[in-house]
Amino acid sequence: MQRIYSIHYDLRNPGQNYEKLIVAIKRMYPGWAKPLESCFIVVSTMNAAQIRDSLTPYLDSNDSLLVLQAGSEWASWNIAKAVTDWLKRKIG
Repeated sequence: MQRIYSIHYDLRNPGQNYEKLIVAIKRMYPGWAKPLESCFIVVSTMNAAQIRDSLTPYLDSNDSLLVLQAGSEWASWNIAKAVTDWLKRKIG
């Protein structure tokens, strides 16, 4: 069953390259939206722990990652219309 997850990350090393993590998220989870600088929303059949485990190879030991299953209620402010339209289609 497909579910919606939000993925939040902080890469803490100075000069850390976010690109390899971003490319990995887009490749592994083709149903995605990027509402904020360090946040993706994805559609997946995996659970939160499996998503975390799929992304940890792209992180350093001092980076942080949070994966949350999205519920049916959401709110936003100053988020791109394309992203809020995506959320409306996927979550309601």
